[in-house]
Parts: sequence; structure tokens; C-alpha cells
Amino acid sequence: MATIPLLQVERLTIGFGREKPVVHEVSFEVMPGETVGIVGESGSGKTMTALAVLRLLPPGGRIVEGRILFDGKPLHQFSEAQMRQVRGGDISMVFQDPFTCLNPVMRVGDQVAEAARLHRGRTEGDPYALALQMLRAVHLPDPERIARRYPHELSGGQRQRVMIAMAFICHPRLLIADEPTTALDVTVQLQILHLMQEIQRQQGTAVLLITHDLGVVAYTCDRVLVMHEGRVVESGSVDEVLERPRHPYTRRLLEALA
Repeated sequence: MATIPLLQVERLTIGFGREKPVVHEVSFEVMPGETVGIVGESGSGKTMTALAVLRLLPPGGRIVEGRILFDGKPLHQFSEAQMRQVRGGDISMVFQDPFTCLNPVMRVGDQVAEAARLHRGRTEGDPYALALQMLRAVHLPDPERIARRYPHELSGGQRQRVMIAMAFICHPRLLIADEPTTALDVTVQLQILHLMQEIQRQQGTAVLLITHDLGVVAYTCDRVLVMHEGRVVESGSVDEVLERPRHPYTRRLLEALA
């Protein structure tokens, strides 16, 4: 029996007011446990596509047409109350800049524990103990000490590990990672990508990875979509797209990587 896609995005079009749509008829699937990359330059529409899945479009943004199905359920028709149950539980997100996402006046351990408290039905045990367990799982040294610190007391790589701990604490079925390593140096980038893959394998999570870097795609993804000016211009397995690119834009991205 064929496996049913975990996430199905069908002819998604996103607009702002009467302006020209910023995303045009984007369609793709994410299967359980796989990693799908969306690659493109800044402004290509890849982040808007990801935000639409969680119904977190910026003010004025709306889904003009198309469908977003998660496990067969129409997220594009869900109420805000229903989406709050989905966010952080079934679908989690890791953002590009963790410093802007973490509460600056709340200790790190309390923030990770709060993620578990919000979805108690998906976790067992004391939320703070689970937070320490996750901080240990993302290989933070001395997690008890880290848990007592505030975000500004951590390095960029440590903050990103905290965000990954928050994202995975409720064992989401899908993780959306939006440029999760852009602000980090190359060595830390590789550590973070390896860490995400490690926890993904342990939990069986599917990943939708948003990036401008084909090198990251080659290292982490099973399949890839290439977006340019709000449209998918090429898609396929990573080997297929990177070894035999058909679209001129994909070839330009590869040339920039060389």
C-alpha cells in the first residue's frame, strides 16, 4: 500500500492586498520521515510558503487559493484555536534568528518547559525535567546550568540548540526549519545540521527545510524544490536536481556554490 503524504500543498497562491501574488500555484508533498528542501534566493517566496503552512503569514498576507493538507486535514480551513493545537504539537518550527524568538526575560529552561506544558497531552512527566532532558539531547554542556541562563547569556549556536530542543520536545510529526544555520559560522552550521538529523531519526520526524544554500540541501535533503520569483521552477530528488539541473536558475545557484 502506498504511503500517504504527511503534508500536501496544492496550487498554493499567497497575496497581499491587490498586489501581485508573492507565491504562485506552489505544489509539493512531504512524506512521513523524509526531508524536503525549498531553496531559492531572498524574496523567492520560500519562507512565505512555509509560514502559510502554519497560518503565520505577516499582516495583510492571505492564501488566495490552494489547499494545505496535513495528514489529510485541511489546515487552510482550520480556525485559529485549531491551529494553536497544531503549532508546536504536530508541526514545530525553527526560525533563522533564535534571539528574536526567545523571551529575553525568561530563563531558557522555563521556556523549553513551557513548550511541553502547552501540549501536555503529547508529553509525559514533569515539563521542567523534560526540558532538561531535551537540553541534554541537543548536546548542550551542563544543561542544568544552561537552563538557568537567559538567552543573551548564550552563544548563537547555543541559542539555536535551545530552539531545536523546544521544537522537538513534543515529538512533532513535521518540523519546518527556516534557514536554521544562516547566522552561524561554518563549523557550528554543520554541528546544528547533524544534530537536527540525529533527533529527526530518533523521533521519525519529517522536515521541511527552507534555505538559500544548495550545499545544505545536498547534505540534508531527500528531495528539493527550487523557487524563483514565487514559483517552483524545478523539483525532484536531490541527486537528480543537483547533478542534472534543467532550469537556468538552478544552474546559476550551482555555479554560485562552486
